[in-house]
Amino acid sequence: MKISIDESGSFAVPRNGSDGFCCVGGLVIADAEWENLDARFAQFKAVVAPDGAEIKGSRLSDAEMKHALALFNEADAKLFIGATAGVLFSDASLNVFKEQQAHYLGANLTDQHKPKVRQQMADLQQRMRAMAPQEFLQLYVLTRLIERILRVTPNHFGFFAPDELGAFHWTVDSKNEGRSALENCWTMMGGGLLQSAFLSEPSMWIPSIDTSAFDKAFLEEDQSWPDYIPPEKRSQRSGQIMNLGKILCESFSFADSRTDASLQLADIATNAFRRVVRGNLPREFIPFVSKMLIGFEGPTIELHSMHDDTVNYPKLAGDQEAILMALEAGSWRIGKKPWIEHYFRRQMKGKASR
Repeated sequence: MKISIDESGSFAVPRNGSDGFCCVGGLVIADAEWENLDARFAQFKAVVAPDGAEIKGSRLSDAEMKHALALFNEADAKLFIGATAGVLFSDASLNVFKEQQAHYLGANLTDQHKPKVRQQMADLQQRMRAMAPQEFLQLYVLTRLIERILRVTPNHFGFFAPDELGAFHWTVDSKNEGRSALENCWTMMGGGLLQSAFLSEPSMWIPSIDTSAFDKAFLEEDQSWPDYIPPEKRSQRSGQIMNLGKILCESFSFADSRTDASLQLADIATNAFRRVVRGNLPREFIPFVSKMLIGFEGPTIELHSMHDDTVNYPKLAGDQEAILMALEAGSWRIGKKPWIEHYFRRQMKGKASR
């Protein structure tokens, strides 16, 4: 499967009265669907931007956005969203949370670890503490987004397109020609952060799904669990562990959206979500965006808050909460009847076209 990740909005605390609503989106497209979608998108670009300019979701008209969303629906593309807003955090709360996360990175280190490992971890902690608050916030939302993609997609594709689980092709938008602190920190610590998350809470998979392609590509025999990892946090999958490093690094790149069609598509999908939430697209677009959202356990849309005032909990601007609830209500839920019926129809359509 092809997974392209882009963000919409600024992750800095707003200073100009803006609501500060921002998000990171992960657009997931089956490899079997990509060639046709890429060709259809090229035709779309030839009309919308005949001069060859980069397509930006924020600049599409309502009619153009509706056409693009129809392309996503035809390709059965799925959108994962991690969102937040300026009212849900402050520089102070971000810095406190950043310090906590930096501390947790080295919390399990003991004298049994080699000096080189302890030094590498100290360097990572220093890098995280040196990140600007908005870069750290984006890193955190990105990590949680990728974690959710890895928890949900096996249950989705394992039911209808199990061969897609044999390869994860990641492309993340790179914002400048040099490597940013976000890119450096993700490259160095992203796998470790996710490994910790999956050790703490192993994935829940539907028992009847076909994970043979995933197992062959990414499961390894569990032969050498370090003594310092508590038994209750060890893998429960029959003496095997998931090789997250291979899943993330075998095909993972930061790319330039000006030349990468998959990132332009991710930008359109993520901007469509944000524009709907902020009221910059008519409410009639809610069902079109909802069709792309998919979840299994927990919410489909993950809204992150780092506000420490539980008494005067902040509210999102305008009708944003109502729109988020409507998007959530219209999203696909794995295992629920509408999801099963939808994909039964798609399977029959695919067989009829062969």
